[in-house]
Amino acid sequence: MRYYIYRHGYNDENQPKREGVTYSMRVAELEADDAEEALELAHERVIVYPNQTLTAELADEVDRRGGEIARSAGIP
Repeated sequence: MRYYIYRHGYNDENQPKREGVTYSMRVAELEADDAEEALELAHERVIVYPNQTLTAELADEVDRRGGEIARSAGIP
């Protein structure tokens, strides 16, 4: 399954708190059997500082929610 990995938390080194930088940022897209495996893989590839965390979401679910939002806003 395909997972999107999000990093949460500001840090001056990789996700500074300034205009245009979000608190939660998609930082990877990985193939894994489950969210736990996706997070293990992400921790090998993504820099995370002590005040930051990672989460994994199924890409299909995120993409579906995005489509629903676009349809409700009248975006083709």
